[in-house]
Amino acid sequence: MDDQTLRLMSSLAVTAIRYSRSVSTAPHLDYDPANREAHKSAVIIRPEFQQRLLPFLSAAKSTLKSIPATTFIARQIETTKAVKKAVKLNPKSVLLVTLDSCRYDSFLAAHARRMNAIGPLHRAKAPANFTFGSHAAIFVGFTPGVPEVATPFVNPKFAKIFQMVEGGFAGHGPSFISLEGRNIIDGFRRKGFATFGTGAVAWFNPKSATGAVLSEGFDEFFFPGNMFSLEAQIGWAKLKIQEQEGRPIFLFLNIGETHVPYFFKGAPWDPGYNPCVPFGRNNDSDECRRRQIACIEYVDSHINDLLDLFAGNTVVLCADHGDCWGEDGVWEHGISHPKVFEVPLIFHLGTV
Repeated sequence: MDDQTLRLMSSLAVTAIRYSRSVSTAPHLDYDPANREAHKSAVIIRPEFQQRLLPFLSAAKSTLKSIPATTFIARQIETTKAVKKAVKLNPKSVLLVTLDSCRYDSFLAAHARRMNAIGPLHRAKAPANFTFGSHAAIFVGFTPGVPEVATPFVNPKFAKIFQMVEGGFAGHGPSFISLEGRNIIDGFRRKGFATFGTGAVAWFNPKSATGAVLSEGFDEFFFPGNMFSLEAQIGWAKLKIQEQEGRPIFLFLNIGETHVPYFFKGAPWDPGYNPCVPFGRNNDSDECRRRQIACIEYVDSHINDLLDLFAGNTVVLCADHGDCWGEDGVWEHGISHPKVFEVPLIFHLGTV
């Protein structure tokens, strides 16, 4: 079996594992720490659960049983290490990730081990209640924050990670990085950074007048055309990174799988049914929660390679806003409700 097929099967296996964790508390994974080196940190899919995973692995039905389970993850790890070795990322490079519509409580409940490894998780407040407003604010330095604490970067009012020169109140402490220009994209370009962005939701569509506002200014911007395209977005981002030879990079990634209807490619539910419709009569808060948690875990399994490339660099990961799931009788976002403003914030600051 060739490497490309193995990588595909590995990706599908991870998706299946993550989803099964979200819907069942029954033990379904084995890992033998005594044989760690041989397994290369792989998760083993027990034979009795391979049949259970087949709906998620339709592309691999004919060969799943013939391949050792450790091969899936081990080969993916080897590929990641090879890519990382080939790419010499400038230590000043910056990664900004937004999980669209992701609630804080969903993120807290999810098995998002890789994203949580970036840094401490903060229960933050978003700067706006919908995608355009929040990203417009984030792009001028107003990242989500915790207003009750006087802690630099956790509370952007006290001190910002990205401070625009002459961009409002300077704060009480020094910013992490000061930028001049129209926004942080322009600011990083003026500092010699290559700037790449990719957004999954329609607010980033460069062909629309409003989408052009958020997507303009990047050296290159990739709009995949639907909200369920994380693999394509990460693949594109890796290519852009590999094209740079030592030049610092500012990379922005907006992820759409966590947005309604809460779906990822291969998910075992119909995206045609949206359990969170404003003023809807067929909404389901439990289904919203189950789906979004599964989507977060899917993201965590697929963003690993990208986070490894930026290990030690500045990484800011947050949601742009959350969603209401029937609290006070309201649903979705674009409304000023506490659950819409409550979002996860994680960051690690590297070299300026």
